[in-house]
Amino acid sequence: MVGCPGCGAVAAAHGRRAVRVRDLPTGGRPTTLIWIKRLWRCCHQRCETRTWSETSPEIPPRASLTTRAAQEACRRVGRDGEAVAVVAWELGVGWGTVMRAVAEHGTPLIDDPARLQGVAALGVDETAFLAATATHATEFATGLVDLTRTGGPARLLDVVPGRSGTVLSAWLRERGAGWRSGVTIAALDPFRGYASALRTQLPGAVRVLDAFHIIKLGFDCRRPGPPPRPAGDSRAPRPDRRPALRHQTSAAPRPRTSLGPVLDPAAARAGSR
Repeated sequence: MVGCPGCGAVAAAHGRRAVRVRDLPTGGRPTTLIWIKRLWRCCHQRCETRTWSETSPEIPPRASLTTRAAQEACRRVGRDGEAVAVVAWELGVGWGTVMRAVAEHGTPLIDDPARLQGVAALGVDETAFLAATATHATEFATGLVDLTRTGGPARLLDVVPGRSGTVLSAWLRERGAGWRSGVTIAALDPFRGYASALRTQLPGAVRVLDAFHIIKLGFDCRRPGPPPRPAGDSRAPRPDRRPALRHQTSAAPRPRTSLGPVLDPAAARAGSR
């Protein structure tokens, strides 16, 4: 027996309704579950609750995905970094359905204060996420990652709009003094704004340059050219000599003119007389 949620009286059956939802793929193919949901009604006319349907924690109301399928989509997009379109194609749903599942199940994980605990090595870098147009300049975002784990990928902590020391200082102040004291290493790119913010907010942390910019700066350093040759050296370049043109390596044939081949200048003058 099922009781009325309004008055508690015994409810009467009111029919069934088929609900279709997508579940985890089976054998690499999208799977659709058909739930024959039972409907109930209250027999008392004075009860404000007229009809209702049974519920399940695995299938939320008006949901296109089961709870476990939505959680799996959030994990693959958020933690594994897979494309939303790929996950949507494997589940057999649209792009917007997967993004709603990511926002619904990912927001509580982001808002959890325990997510930022245990960070001993902090990485800071900027990303250009919106190119410049005629109406606005290039927009940057500051990304902060956890580099504490060795031998594994970095864990993304947060992405804040803007690229300045003020943005980084505000984010670090929100974490509290206890959290900042646990950070012993800070990796950053050669940007003075980030360096000033880390020097102020993380005075006890060792500031290092990340590996990418170390290699980049090394390749950018040009070696000095060869020493100049003596003036009498035949291999020394002459200032009045024009540099040789590079040979054209195009596969297209060179166009031929109607004048024919160029002859000896003396013969050309004799022929014109």
